[in-house]
Amino acid sequence: MANPEEIAKRILKCDRSLEWVTVMTSSGNPLAHVQSPNFRPGPKVDGETLARLGALDSVTLGAFRRAEAWYGSMHYAVVAHESAQIVLIRDARRKLLFAVKTQRSQNPEYLFGKIKATLNR
Repeated sequence: MANPEEIAKRILKCDRSLEWVTVMTSSGNPLAHVQSPNFRPGPKVDGETLARLGALDSVTLGAFRRAEAWYGSMHYAVVAHESAQIVLIRDARRKLLFAVKTQRSQNPEYLFGKIKATLNR
C-alpha cells in the first residue's frame, strides 16, 4: 500500500480549493492528516478528536452504503456544515476512507472527479 501521507498530499494538490485531507482505515482510524498552506490554519485537532471524527465518517459511509442496493455503488457522500463541506470517499481498492474539507461553494461532483483521477494514477 502506498504511504497514506503521500496519498493525502497528492489529493491535496489536485485542487486549490481543498483545505485538508484525512486518510483513514475502513473503520475510521486516522492514518494521515495533511493541511493546505493556501488557507489560514483552523483550530488544532488532536489525535483523539481525529479518531472520533474518523469513526463518525466510517459509520456515516456505512449507513449510506445500504442505499447502494437501490441506487448503485456510492462514489462519495457530502456533509455540509455552516462554513465548510466535507466530502467522504470510500476507496474499496485500498480499503481506505478519505475526508476532504473544502468551502461550501465548491462543486463536490467536480472535486470527486479530480480526486478519483488522482487516486487512479
